[in-house]
Amino acid sequence: MANEAKNDSIGKTLLVVLLLCLVCSVVVAGAAVGLKSKQQEQKLLDKQRNILDVAGLLTPGMPQEQVKQTFGKRIEPRLLDLNSGEFVAGNATAFDLPAALRDDSKSVAPAGQSRLCRYQAPQQPRRNLPGA
Repeated sequence: MANEAKNDSIGKTLLVVLLLCLVCSVVVAGAAVGLKSKQQEQKLLDKQRNILDVAGLLTPGMPQEQVKQTFGKRIEPRLLDLNSGEFVAGNATAFDLPAALRDDSKSVAPAGQSRLCRYQAPQQPRRNLPGA
């Protein structure tokens, strides 16, 4: 009975709790880092599916590879100047909205409102393609 009292001390209980928390946090952090690339890929695929759905090019149950292939063939990313309504030169695929909002030349801050970007990257269906 005296031996059990030594093993059930508050210090040992707290040590076990702290070690368990540390191990669990390392496992969760490792999983988050390990799954980050998969999460980014799924986010892009979801965006492509939504664009194809709005364009009427998505069929129910379309596999990932076919979504990527159809998106690449039928959708053309372009940059749009929201002030003039004209398309502008630039890489719409690499367009970074948060970075553009921090750049004074690419955004405006109307009084009493948060910053608004001057450009957007709408996805355009390609024209003059067979079946388009």
